[in-house]
Amino acid sequence: MESFKKIIGLLFLLIVQTSCKSYYFNRGLEKVGAFKTSIKLIKLKSNSKEVVFFPMRHIATEEFYNDVKSKIDSLNKLGYYFFYESLNVSVNDTITLRKYRKFNGLSIPKPGLGYMYMIDSVYKFKLKKKMIDQPKYKDLGIDSFSGKRVDLNLKDIIKAYESEHGEIKLESCDYETSVYEKSICHDKKIDQKTIDNLILTLRNQKIVDEIYLQKRKKIAMIYGEEHFIQIKGCLLSNGFKLSN
Repeated sequence: MESFKKIIGLLFLLIVQTSCKSYYFNRGLEKVGAFKTSIKLIKLKSNSKEVVFFPMRHIATEEFYNDVKSKIDSLNKLGYYFFYESLNVSVNDTITLRKYRKFNGLSIPKPGLGYMYMIDSVYKFKLKKKMIDQPKYKDLGIDSFSGKRVDLNLKDIIKAYESEHGEIKLESCDYETSVYEKSICHDKKIDQKTIDNLILTLRNQKIVDEIYLQKRKKIAMIYGEEHFIQIKGCLLSNGFKLSN
């Protein structure tokens, strides 16, 4: 999710000023490998565990997700247990949603509407290849017996931010629009490093802790590819080695 948001942010100022907006957006997607038709798995091993990482994309080609499903099926048969990401967001907790919008500067995606909705209906980009939103985990072959969600709740992230930087105080302007729309408040932009620490680092630590706590010896992780940078570094410094 994080890499795709960065593409949107970096290219937005350019594309609104040119008739070639779809061309530049496609180039951005191609540069980060969004049009790939297969996924390359990464394996790490320690003396007691094997960890296979699926560097996931939240929009991709149908062929890409077919390949993901095929590889999940293969590892399932080999006895791997799956960890997958899903930042839990309670749509009823509007205070947390408004606080998140305030510090992150982004509107909350509407439930059930993915990135393709934004591309097709909001930004109206014409893509060079047909792409779809990431299927649900059950549609990729993962159920409650073969895997589990390992992630934080949105409330955890807000709590962590407030413990470090103080309470996020909502103003009257925060309530004048739906959480699914851009706020009309003129808030000072939060440092991107602070946001990354909350959205990536805290969640990555949760994942690493769960790897060590998990009694199963074979684990497969399905997360956005940006998560793996820190996770790999932590595992490599604690007895794991890259494996073929």
